[in-house]
Amino acid sequence: MHALLRRCSVLDPLQPVRRCRHKHRRSSSTAAASRAAMGPEPPPSRGKPEWVRILEEDAAVDEDVADLLQGTDGDPDKIRVKMQQKLSQPAIAAQLPFQSPTGSEVPPRVTFREVDVFDMWIWIEMLVPPSERERELLQSTVRSWFVVGKLGGYNSANMQVYYNNSDDNSYMDYDNSEIDSSYRSYMHECSEVEFKGSWARFHIDMGTADELAFDMLINMLVGFSAEVVGLQQIVIGGEHERWETPANDDDDDDDDIYGDEGEGVFERHGQAPKVRAVWCVGCYS
Repeated sequence: MHALLRRCSVLDPLQPVRRCRHKHRRSSSTAAASRAAMGPEPPPSRGKPEWVRILEEDAAVDEDVADLLQGTDGDPDKIRVKMQQKLSQPAIAAQLPFQSPTGSEVPPRVTFREVDVFDMWIWIEMLVPPSERERELLQSTVRSWFVVGKLGGYNSANMQVYYNNSDDNSYMDYDNSEIDSSYRSYMHECSEVEFKGSWARFHIDMGTADELAFDMLINMLVGFSAEVVGLQQIVIGGEHERWETPANDDDDDDDDIYGDEGEGVFERHGQAPKVRAVWCVGCYS
């Protein structure tokens, strides 16, 4: 729309397009004969500029142009005013498909409980119970985080670019031998994300992945809270006294969990959870 308006602005530097005039003159008899052969002359255009006619033609197939011409009755001055108003308005950036009005500018609170990197639950409380679409997006976020760890991405022993002293990494002398000598860091297992009311949880066996994975997950969830759905808190480790892990879950009570759970909600019972659904690279759906 903006491009079309600018094109028309070029065609009309506030003056109608002038037709070229031939410098030579033809005889009156020749001109009369030509007019007779061509038939009757068309009605006068009443001074309508060329750029207005272009807009009127485009209005048949372009709703924005039709809206521009609405109420102007083809008056060039009125069209110019509306064009200037349109061009003065900044273009609105397209909204990301995963954006939601429930995002929060306040970052979630992060709390660490007892951490066992081989047997650990991570708990996420949202400001409101998530929709089905928001559940899928959180599932994808956690899955992406796990896949990076499964492929050895969270390895602080090989961070040559990060620790490079130069601000410019062009032609950096990358030590390839350090890749072979560094200890590999691989995550082992991650369960599907489970939901209950405004809470979500998943079980993780971090294997040999470094603690760098915690920072990456927190950063991702803070961005998720700002762009998708607001998060109240993120709890690393421990257990929820109102939502028992599978090893201790004696009933299927699915009552929603609401409100501020306080500092005493998360405890560690010691039993190893029975993980029912596990992701692995190449086998998750």
